[in-house]
Amino acid sequence: MSAAEALRIGMADLVVADEALEEETARLVDGLLMNAPAALAESKASIGENARFPIDAAHRELSLAAFVDGRSSVQAAEGTAAYLEKRPPNWAPEGTE
Repeated sequence: MSAAEALRIGMADLVVADEALEEETARLVDGLLMNAPAALAESKASIGENARFPIDAAHRELSLAAFVDGRSSVQAAEGTAAYLEKRPPNWAPEGTE
């Protein structure tokens, strides 16, 4: 399957030329690194869990609980404040929340 076909059917979200790969990868990583460290860790764990189990009512309940926990964290409050104040976030070190 070509990259264009993967993009067309939704298997890929982005396709770049070989010579733009490093620059585009750096741009995507920079965007990820702007997120709260605890949120990134929780997202990674959640993605792993979601891949292992069928989506049923119990799974939806656990996902919702994880989302609520994340939104009530110190890092979530800092992210919201930074956005509203139009400044870069100052993430608390992981585990100090």
